[in-house]
Amino acid sequence: GSTTSKLQEVGRGLRLPVNEYMARVNGEFRLNYFVDFTEKDFVASLVQEVNETSFKETVPSKLTQELEDKILSKYSDL
Repeated sequence: GSTTSKLQEVGRGLRLPVNEYMARVNGEFRLNYFVDFTEKDFVASLVQEVNETSFKETVPSKLTQELEDKILSKYSDL
């Protein structure tokens, strides 16, 4: 299929995760996408794009005033 149809197929897998019993998975999950060797360039490109554009949160090593202010703004009743 075309690149667009392949991306749509992957997107459906990401939006509607199900287990082997076809029940929705609500927690964290991994998408396993099985293809033959003819799709290796498509898969490599997709993996690279996802890894380059995914949000990667850095966990703070200490509590700064900025972080404390951010926390307090989310929990104003504290």
